[in-house]
Amino acid sequence: MFVEYQPVLDLRTGSLKSFEALVRWQHPQMGMVPPSRFIPVAEKSGLIVTVGEFVLRAAFQLLKRWQQLDIAMVPIAVNISPLQLQRANLAELVAQLFAEYGVDSKWITFEVTESAVIHDYKEVVATLQKFRELGSKVLIDDFGTGFSTLGHLRDLPIDGVKIDRSFLRDVGHRPSDRVIINGVVNMARELKLYTVAEGIETSEQLELVRALGCDQGQGYYFTPSVSAKDAQNMLEQLGGMRELSDTVKHRVLRRAV
Repeated sequence: MFVEYQPVLDLRTGSLKSFEALVRWQHPQMGMVPPSRFIPVAEKSGLIVTVGEFVLRAAFQLLKRWQQLDIAMVPIAVNISPLQLQRANLAELVAQLFAEYGVDSKWITFEVTESAVIHDYKEVVATLQKFRELGSKVLIDDFGTGFSTLGHLRDLPIDGVKIDRSFLRDVGHRPSDRVIINGVVNMARELKLYTVAEGIETSEQLELVRALGCDQGQGYYFTPSVSAKDAQNMLEQLGGMRELSDTVKHRVLRRAV
């Protein structure tokens, strides 16, 4: 098991805004096992708590290394599973990790899914609030795939929403998806939240989410997830760059890895 990091870019300037930490598993016989296969098994067995802590510590270790090398840093987003959120001491564990690694809380962002928020709403909100009190940002991941949180969205202690990739996949053939994306972006803007479009794979998808006012984006159109070493290379090569065109940024990112 190891962790890769996918860049998240500002859709207006093309600047590198953050990385998302993504767990990977290479089986000795089966080779690379996609997360869609092993994550559900880990969640069902309860091992997702161990996996989640492994990813969290990997992110802290990488941030500490960047600090030691005096590299211009960006935040790393870490996904928190529903089972992790049910742990009464999760916020305390996170606070301990900040102290242990000497990492400023602004460099870690926590992502939770809508389904996690729906389950044990009050307890989850309390944990998310503790994350923000520590100084970290919180995002709702896979936004748009659930409906129960919509009525509570204005009360959630969050900073942004990630629009689920399923709305981009067939957006050229399903006009309703464009309406949904537009609605999410407008709603987020009214609530002073920023938006991230996941799964951008084509220039058409990029132009659409940009035209609709989405703030940030990630996906294979820019670059797939990369190793910790390549993420560091990106920071070293792109750290001083701002306001590049998407074409130039795309090429530079490719060269960096």
